Amino acid sequence: IESNSFSKTIALLNTYKIIGYRVCEVEFQNVKGIDNEYLESLRELEIMGKCYKIHSVEGEEITHCRVCKKVGDGERVKADKGIKIIEEFWDGSDIYMFDYGLLSVIVTEKIKKIFEEHEITNVRFIPLSELKLR
Repeated sequence: IESNSFSKTIALLNTYKIIGYRVCEVEFQNVKGIDNEYLESLRELEIMGKCYKIHSVEGEEITHCRVCKKVGDGERVKADKGIKIIEEFWDGSDIYMFDYGLLSVIVTEKIKKIFEEHEITNVRFIPLSELKLR
């Protein structure tokens, strides 16, 4: 994430005491021709929050391989009408990811409102009930 927008976003996350992430240094490879000052300004937002179990909106558990975290094709079909979290398996973070090898970053309504109120526009919000796994 670039420095200016990143700084604004991190300031908001800190101001509103958002939990579930940490800011990390970035390691680079093959960066010939890219300004060193620019590279030094970049940071990674690592998502630490987790949700360990999800269901389809119809209530069927969506399972995954406990070793590789992949969700099989048969399980992905269950999510065609959307998914929902199982709160007792969610760590309560404002920003989190599923323990399913799925790359979607999930945020609470609190973050959505903060971003909209402060005109953070480099994100797209999709309701969980509309999130597809395939």
